[in-house]
Amino acid sequence: MELKDMVRGLAEMIWEREERIPQAETAILGYVQDVVLAEVEYRRRMRDLDRRLAELESRSEAIVPS
Repeated sequence: MELKDMVRGLAEMIWEREERIPQAETAILGYVQDVVLAEVEYRRRMRDLDRRLAELESRSEAIVPS
C-alpha cells in the first residue's frame, strides 16, 4: 500500500500544479511526466533483461559438463 499512496500523492501534486500554473509551465510539467515514465519503463525492461540473462546463464552452466 505504501507505493499506491506515493503514486496517489504524486498524482495529486501534479494535478494541483496543472490547475495553478501558466501554459508554459504545464508543458514543462508534461515533459517531466514523460521523462519519469520513460525512466520507470527503462528500469522495468532492464530488470526483465537481467532476469532473462540470469536464466540463460544458469541454463548454460547446467549444460556444460564440469
